[in-house]
Amino acid sequence: MAFIIQTNYKRNRKTIPGDTLMGEFIEQKTASYIEPERKGTAKGDEIGFSRKKHEAAVYNITKLKIKYLAFIIAISYGLLRKWRTEEKFKEMIKKYSRQFAECFCGYIDKLVEEESEKINKLSDEEYEIYLAECQHRLSDGDLYGPQICAEVQRILEMRIAEIDHRRKQGASGPKDDIYLVMLERALNWSNIDLKPKSGLLKQITDDIKRRRREQLDRDKERGATIIDQDPIELFKKVLAHENLTDKDREQAIQLLEVELELLKHGYRFFKSEDYE
Repeated sequence: MAFIIQTNYKRNRKTIPGDTLMGEFIEQKTASYIEPERKGTAKGDEIGFSRKKHEAAVYNITKLKIKYLAFIIAISYGLLRKWRTEEKFKEMIKKYSRQFAECFCGYIDKLVEEESEKINKLSDEEYEIYLAECQHRLSDGDLYGPQICAEVQRILEMRIAEIDHRRKQGASGPKDDIYLVMLERALNWSNIDLKPKSGLLKQITDDIKRRRREQLDRDKERGATIIDQDPIELFKKVLAHENLTDKDREQAIQLLEVELELLKHGYRFFKSEDYE
């Protein structure tokens, strides 16, 4: 018999997908940077960041661990730690964090503008594909650094306050409603770490967290009901290409689906004898 326990498992992603909003932002900033030349500058005067140091500043807008960042950028851990203590380096991180936050919020505006066009012109299947593509664009939101999250929260609270003001004045229109729908989708897709204290934004983020907990509970319950043999042994049968009954094959697929979903939230399956 197997059961589910909570663990400290976390996804370990060392890189950022190049086709997400964050991936494209990093690629654009690093590719467009022109390294300053020493020629014509007096000895001892600062000449700005080297290409490598600038790249490090761009990547530091994420929550990637410093050791992973050093590995990605191909510099020493000690050098990156030194750079992170410098005021100009911190200012660069702050600047790019603010720019990306504006990019993220601008993407929500883009979703609002496209919504009426897409929903009217696309078939149901095409619309689902479109939404999946939009979701992928924000799929690494759990890697957004704290300065990005704080700036996104500031901008969104300001936008929501404007909508609330229009509603009180009786001047709110359909576009405001669409904005709130797209906002909730973007926050759900990205899993960005916002911490609003009150207001509509807090209500939206609380609703998202509640639905995730409910989904996780359903997944856990589903996992408990389908396990009537050790899942590890069942997976071994699949890997060994053993002949399986239809029931075993169905359970193997279900167990894998549940396991993958639970792993996203810090859970995994263990054999009970491992803890006896």
